[in-house]
Amino acid sequence: MRAPSIPILLRSALALALCGVLGQAWWSIRLDRALTLEAEQRNGLVTVRIMEAHAALSFQNAEQRLKTIATTVSTMSAEEGEIRGIVLAHDLRGNPFLSALQFINPRGESWTSAPGHAVIEGQAGGVAHVRRLLEHPENAELVVGRPYRAAYDNAMVVPLARNLYDDGGRRLGILSIDLRLAFFEDIYAPIAKENDAVVALYANDGFPLVEARAQALPAGVAPPAWRPSAAMPVEAAFEDEASKRLFTYRRVGNLPLTLSYGRDSANVLRAWQKRTQNRLLFSATMLCLLGVLVALVVAQFNRLRRSKAQLQQSQREIEALNADLEMRIAQRTATLEQSNAELGVALSSLKLVQTELFRAEKMASLGSLVAGVAHELNTPIGIGVMMASTLQDHGKEMQAGIESGKLTRSALAEYVANVRSGSEILLRSMDRAAALIQSFKQVAVDQADNERRRFDLRQVMNEVVLAHSHLYRQTRIVLLQDVPSDIMLDSFPGPLGQVLGNLITNAVLHGFDGRSEGTMRLSARLLGTDQVAISFSDDGAGIAPEHLERVFDPFFTTKLGQGGSGLGMHIVYNLVSDVLRGSITLSSEPGQGTRVEIIVPLCVHAQAAPQAQLATPPVHS
Repeated sequence: MRAPSIPILLRSALALALCGVLGQAWWSIRLDRALTLEAEQRNGLVTVRIMEAHAALSFQNAEQRLKTIATTVSTMSAEEGEIRGIVLAHDLRGNPFLSALQFINPRGESWTSAPGHAVIEGQAGGVAHVRRLLEHPENAELVVGRPYRAAYDNAMVVPLARNLYDDGGRRLGILSIDLRLAFFEDIYAPIAKENDAVVALYANDGFPLVEARAQALPAGVAPPAWRPSAAMPVEAAFEDEASKRLFTYRRVGNLPLTLSYGRDSANVLRAWQKRTQNRLLFSATMLCLLGVLVALVVAQFNRLRRSKAQLQQSQREIEALNADLEMRIAQRTATLEQSNAELGVALSSLKLVQTELFRAEKMASLGSLVAGVAHELNTPIGIGVMMASTLQDHGKEMQAGIESGKLTRSALAEYVANVRSGSEILLRSMDRAAALIQSFKQVAVDQADNERRRFDLRQVMNEVVLAHSHLYRQTRIVLLQDVPSDIMLDSFPGPLGQVLGNLITNAVLHGFDGRSEGTMRLSARLLGTDQVAISFSDDGAGIAPEHLERVFDPFFTTKLGQGGSGLGMHIVYNLVSDVLRGSITLSSEPGQGTRVEIIVPLCVHAQAAPQAQLATPPVHS
């Protein structure tokens, strides 16, 4: 049986890949939709639980008021007139959601007391919840009535009522308390508007007490038909297919009330629909690319098959040329030896170029240091020249006063004060210039001669930091040091200073590029008795993950064409590993800054500083 050709296999693979991509896309879309609905239901349950706690507290407060009055009445065996006095004495002022108390006698005659309003007498026996309680005197449970507009302040209220008994169990009448619906509407309306939802408080028979919407229903559009019932669970979340809305609800404590929170499925799934479009577009793009790739492979296979005869002919020609093979090998061997000799010369030249590059970068660093220190010296020297000139002018004025005989005591005192003040300013400026020059002299000498000597680590670091302070002095970038004063090294201060200078320069130019403030930290600590750990960190932009492994590579820079040579961190690596005989590690995250950890011995066991080569460091993970 003949095996299928490669194009047929590729087409079959393309068909399988098509089915796989479409299947995976369908599965991920369905899973994403289910997860989106599940997340919305969880959020809805959290919302209704919070609102339920608030509503339960409010209604339980009202229920407790009724219990308190009922307990008072039962212990006093009060008659109708006394009951009215007890209700009138109960103060509802200061409560934002309770508006009035009402007593209804067994004949249905009502007596309403609202803070700030006159007592209202009337007939309430025809109201549904009152009639139900009057007809069932044995019903001791709390009853929620239908909302109505109160006659005393024209506000919408919902009544809570219960039968009132004396201590012998005789029904004395009905006690009712009104809750302001506006109190709950003010709480639910912002929630509905913020989440584009419908928040409602229902009685358990399905009647809406409060209903807040993000926007009013258009004319002719009926509200959702879902209503709670007493047989439903305490809380649940579901998708109502009839209204295309996601509902979550929860019973309010032990009261005959239910809170619901609903959002349109279209609003909930809008982000899912956008992700679905992107997934389908991505899948279609991948399928097109796969089809193009298969077409290219098939075309290449066809070309290879057409050239098979040519390859066979070439093979015969190669067999005919085997007789000449030894001669060609000899010629190529001679050429290879000549090439090896040329490569040796080129390698020597490359090493020389590397050494010159190292020296050039080192001199460039020293030149940058010179420019910076010169710039820093301008200020104290300029101030000194100005003060010297000022003192000279004051001296001429004093001499003129003495010669003219018009010198006064006040003028002499002013001259002395000016001389003292100018001398202090001049002395401070000269001290500043001397410190800069001393720092520059020591750093420059160290970097120029690479001599090994015994030195105090803190002193060398202070000199390097002072010499490079011009890089950030005019910004809000600060460098904090934490270096003990008793760490002594027998090593090479010049390379160490160049390492620290390069780290400071890199942090300012790369880490804080485009920023006007930040913090650099330089610290050191002893490791045992023969090593010291030097840490330098900044809170700048950090290093991208794809660049992290190439930081120490030669000629790698993100400032190509903007003044970056790509040798700074590579020279740092070579100086630490080859000259200081230590190790260096680097860690960074984008937006979290960069940290460099250097570990060097306290005593370098070498007679002279070895020549650092521009070698390729190992890859750091």
